[in-house]
Amino acid sequence: DPRTAQIRRAMTRAILAYFIPTGVVMHPLDWEDLELETDANGAYRLAVNVAVGGEQRVWRMRIVDTPAMTEGRYLLGAFGTGAKLYDREAVNIMVSTENRDMFERNAVTLRAEERLGLVCDRPESFVAGTLTTPV
Repeated sequence: DPRTAQIRRAMTRAILAYFIPTGVVMHPLDWEDLELETDANGAYRLAVNVAVGGEQRVWRMRIVDTPAMTEGRYLLGAFGTGAKLYDREAVNIMVSTENRDMFERNAVTLRAEERLGLVCDRPESFVAGTLTTPV
């Protein structure tokens, strides 16, 4: 199958688990391959909707392209219902000049931290896969 069809088939697997997928995470080079995929007539398979600012979408799902995702792999899922992000503590920022010689050097140390927890209570709402090169 072409890569666009591979994404659509993964979408069907999430729907069969009774979850409507909302997005796909993939490597930027894979997204480029998807956008530049052409059919036998040389026409692009994906149409970019410029009316909404060239929003990155495929099969009604948002695309997040990030180098943090391994090239050739994707994660598709219902991100709003399949997982939850719990915020245990708000962002905490501390400023200090009282360690070693920071005051004498006119330097400041900043520390920022936040405590979060990610729970995937519906793993069937996510489909991880590998994009294969169509023959």
